[in-house]
Amino acid sequence: MDGINDVRPHVIHFSGHGGGRGLLFDNASLDAPEGQDISFDVLAKIVGATDTPPTLLVLNACDTLDGSDLLLEAVPIVIAMSDSVADTAAGVFATQFYSAIASA
Repeated sequence: MDGINDVRPHVIHFSGHGGGRGLLFDNASLDAPEGQDISFDVLAKIVGATDTPPTLLVLNACDTLDGSDLLLEAVPIVIAMSDSVADTAAGVFATQFYSAIASA
C-alpha cells in the first residue's frame, strides 16, 4: 500500500497465481519461496484505501474474474481472467495488451 501511495500508478498489473477467492503473492525468493494468499476482499480494501486509487487493475492470473465485482468497488476498470491461463499465454496477453495501449 505504501508503494501505491508513493508512486500513485494509473495501472496495477498482477501476474501470477490466482483462484476463485484471491491472489497468491510470493516473496520472489528462489532459495526459500513462500507465498501469502490475499483475498479479493482484502485487495479491494487495500487498493481502495489509497490516496489515489489506480484507474486500471489487471489480474493476469487464473480464475480472477470471480473477484472483479468486489474490486470494481475500489477501481473503475478491472481486467480479469475467467478461466485458467497458462504461463506462456499470460505472457503473450501482457505483451499484446501493452502493445495495443502503446499503439493507442
